[in-house]
Amino acid sequence: MTRHLFILIYLFYMISQANAESRFVELGDSKSTNCWVYLCGLAESFDSPDERKHRQILNDIGRELNIRFIALIPRNRCPKFDNKICWPHKDPEQASETYQSIISDLAGIRVNGWIGFSNGGYFLHEISQQNVITNPVVTIGSPGSLTSTDQIYVMIGRGDTYAYEKSKDLNYKIIESLRQNSPRLN
Repeated sequence: MTRHLFILIYLFYMISQANAESRFVELGDSKSTNCWVYLCGLAESFDSPDERKHRQILNDIGRELNIRFIALIPRNRCPKFDNKICWPHKDPEQASETYQSIISDLAGIRVNGWIGFSNGGYFLHEISQQNVITNPVVTIGSPGSLTSTDQIYVMIGRGDTYAYEKSKDLNYKIIESLRQNSPRLN
C-alpha cells in the first residue's frame, strides 16, 4: 500500500510539473554560474521575430563567453501600448509589484546582472531607482530619464532616431560626472 501511494504521489508530481507553465527560457551556457536576466521589449508576443532574434544573439554570446541568460516571459500586457507584452512600471508601486513577480519567476536563481531591451530597460531604470537591484544593469534602446549611476550602462544604436540623441546627452553627463569625481580623467 505504501509503495502504491508513493507511486501515485510521484505520478501526480510528474504530471503537475509537465503541465506547469515555464516562466523563462534558458540561453547560452546552461551550466554557467554567471547568470544574467533578460527582459524583452514591447512585442505582440514573446515569440515575435524581433524577440527571437534578440534571444538568438544572447544565446550565441552566452555560449561564446560561458554566460547563462534567463529570458523571462512577461506576465502582463499593456493596454496603453496596443496590448503588447510588457513590464509594467508606471509608478514605484507598480514597478515593485512587477519586480516581485520577476523574483518569484526566478525561483531562487542567483542573478549576476540584468539586461533590458526597450520596455524591459525602462522597467529596470525605474526599479534601479528603488535601490533593490545590486547587480549591474545593461539597457538597450531605452535611455528614459535615467540619472547616472555606476550600476547602469545604456546602449543605443546610432540608427535609433528616437533614443540616440537622449543617450548621447546622458553619456556626456556621465562623462562629465566622472571627470568631476576622478581627477585622473582630466
